[in-house]
Amino acid sequence: VTHDLLSFQRIATRGIMLGAERDGTLRGTVLLAGSREDFFASEHPLVRGFFHLQEGGAV
Repeated sequence: VTHDLLSFQRIATRGIMLGAERDGTLRGTVLLAGSREDFFASEHPLVRGFFHLQEGGAV
């Protein structure tokens, strides 16, 4: 289990991202399960917000 993106990029080959409490009805649901590449290519707005830098820094 990690929230450290550098560790995820270097070590992980697969991952699962769950909805957080703040995500309402998505809380505890699997948002994405796949390869490291799947995460960085995802179009899911919550996954993109976590993995991609936006103006002003990471979301």
